[in-house]
Amino acid sequence: MPEVNPRAVRYHLRATVLPARARTEGEALYRVVREAGIDEVMFFLPHAEEMSPGLGTERECLEARDAVRPLFDRLREMGVVPSVNIWWTKSFSNFGLAARDLRGKFDFRWAVSARGVSDYTGACPLDERWLEQACRMYAVFAELRPGAMWLDDDVQARFRGEIRGACFCSVCLDEMARRTGRARDRDELLRAVLADPPNPVREIWLRFQEAIMLRIVSRLREAVHAVSPETRMGVMHSNLETHFAEGRRWAAHMKAACGPHPVLARPHIGPYSQGAVGDNLAGMNNVRQVPFLAGGGDCLAPELENYPHTSFNKSWRLAAAEMTVSQLMGMREITLSVLRFGGGLDLDPVTGKVTRFLARLKPRLQAISDLALTPGRQRGLGLFWHENVAAVARTREVGDPFTVLQRRRPWDHTLGLMGFATTYGPSDVAILSGEAIACLDGVGRRALLSRGVLLDARAAATLIALGDGELIGLGAVLDPVDACQEVIEDPAFGGQAGEVLNTRAEGGRAAQFALLPGARAVSQMLGYGAVRTGHGLTVFTNALGGRAAVWPFDAQILGGLKHVEGSAGMARPVFQASFGRQRQLYDVFTWLAGAPPDLFVPDAPNVLPLLSRLPDRSVVGVVNGNSDPIENVVLELRDPAHSVRRVQALGGDGCWRACAAQIERASSGAWRIATGLPLEHLETAVFLVD
Repeated sequence: MPEVNPRAVRYHLRATVLPARARTEGEALYRVVREAGIDEVMFFLPHAEEMSPGLGTERECLEARDAVRPLFDRLREMGVVPSVNIWWTKSFSNFGLAARDLRGKFDFRWAVSARGVSDYTGACPLDERWLEQACRMYAVFAELRPGAMWLDDDVQARFRGEIRGACFCSVCLDEMARRTGRARDRDELLRAVLADPPNPVREIWLRFQEAIMLRIVSRLREAVHAVSPETRMGVMHSNLETHFAEGRRWAAHMKAACGPHPVLARPHIGPYSQGAVGDNLAGMNNVRQVPFLAGGGDCLAPELENYPHTSFNKSWRLAAAEMTVSQLMGMREITLSVLRFGGGLDLDPVTGKVTRFLARLKPRLQAISDLALTPGRQRGLGLFWHENVAAVARTREVGDPFTVLQRRRPWDHTLGLMGFATTYGPSDVAILSGEAIACLDGVGRRALLSRGVLLDARAAATLIALGDGELIGLGAVLDPVDACQEVIEDPAFGGQAGEVLNTRAEGGRAAQFALLPGARAVSQMLGYGAVRTGHGLTVFTNALGGRAAVWPFDAQILGGLKHVEGSAGMARPVFQASFGRQRQLYDVFTWLAGAPPDLFVPDAPNVLPLLSRLPDRSVVGVVNGNSDPIENVVLELRDPAHSVRRVQALGGDGCWRACAAQIERASSGAWRIATGLPLEHLETAVFLVD
């Protein structure tokens, strides 16, 4: 028997084969599998995506099962694992405005929105008749003995379509009344859930939503394993902040879904179509966060969406960058949604281009996977997060809780765009935004604040409310001030006094705080006519030996803390980027850590830098999100434990080649490495430094 590489890159291909065309489409599928080096095929069942009329009836499921059975047998003969992806379990939205009214097919208790509306596409998740039908559907396809049975991302607390949120039917209202000890109508319950914390009703509601999800995934897994115990259960999921807002807790959810098997999960990579640079890099951060939540031993197969000439279309350069970033995070598996979903694979004019791309890229991905990178090796500024953040979120908005309680994370990608490597794991500098710090108890907060922290205005106000303002040098929240510009006053935090920074992206209002003794403002805010209106960035060294810098804007809203509350887009920048802002942040991070940043890429706007530290070398990845090429990729690397004498770059063929790099000490004490290599738009460079 040939030895199997435990780090082998595995391609999971999502595919649709229409039952009436199973023979001809099957032959086209086998050709794609051979040419692209596919390891596992994930069939959409019982229906193709846009053709799905809703939850599968018993007859529909049996017909679909029998149609794909010969394909399962043939794939196994080819050494390829066949799996099943159930397209509709709970409720997907309607396509083409053709409402999927399921009342003629099923006698369910239909879900009701917070506005009292039902679109009759999804049942109340507590309805036993619906769950029994879903379990029967899963059991039918379990008879195929698939390698995995994938739950798509409609298996969550929220609905799609007209409901767009949680179920507020009379049964769900009664259950909340039982759990809280008080009956409320929809409007009363919504107001109670959205009231500011501490809020026991919201916490009970989040645990109720979690219980709903645990019940669903447990029952589906039991139905599958009663027929095919060896089949692994896989879970697709969305943005993690979305799941935090619906009460999902990863460990419990994945244990209930996967049972005795290791966790198998499919996070989403990037936007469905190519967008602005911030959108593209924000999408990569979504998948970067998952390994720190899941744990290094879990199997993650991030999902790439890219099909030419459709709405889900992006350049193959961006697709390659997303797949490369996944490997740099230690995720050796990849899910490929790169074929037409509606069937007709044998008619597809571009499959050859797709298969050539996948076959050409795999050796390069394999070279990265062979490095055996793990989340614990990641280094950079620490992007603080907590899965219980929805319980402590403050809001003045009205709407479904899943939307209102979801937190925005603009720091995550804007720091990368400014050239700073980041991580979702531990770091000597933590970036705090929103109210997430309130999820920690006093001991946890003091441990975090004994290191370096950069806080946005809402995080600072949260600490003040918790009684920990003295650890960041702030005593009270004051009225916000007009802020058209920020001017640097201390050249140690911005390069030169008088440097002017534009604040138009922050909405023109800066939060203000009462500064305690020892705290100092290193910049000032200006209103129209260059009139000084208040303080800007503040810095403080606390009694724990930690250092804190407070950014006077709120990453969740446009404007000051006291006067404006509202949401901003997921990819909205937290500041107006500029070289002056970059220098200010570089100085702040160096002061907070007492050392230069772990990895900084200068003179290259709009990049995503990644750093992993191995005992004998450093692995650096740089994605160029800018439309212009980088003429010479330069790396500034904090002193590692290993020597810095050689730099190698990964070629397109998967081979490492030495760079004629110039290596010297920068004034900051970091190693400055001019690699001598250019980087085109959306290309990804991978370096070994030792």
